[in-house]
Amino acid sequence: KDFLFQRYGDYILMKPRFSGAHIALWLLPLFLLLIGAYALWRTLLRWRKPVAMSTAAPLSPDMRSRIDRELQQAEDES
Repeated sequence: KDFLFQRYGDYILMKPRFSGAHIALWLLPLFLLLIGAYALWRTLLRWRKPVAMSTAAPLSPDMRSRIDRELQQAEDES
């Protein structure tokens, strides 16, 4: 048993020795899965959130008459 352990390491044992590296190997995929799920959740929330429409300032009477004139000119030309 000792010969095989020295030659092949922990992987030859049916019950490998407990170490911090083994914990990291088991927890890292879970951690990455949780991060991915959180990122997906945030993205879906952002997509579903309605886009706020910006409110423009009301047109001044001068600007309104200018737009009306230009629209009338465009109608007359076509």
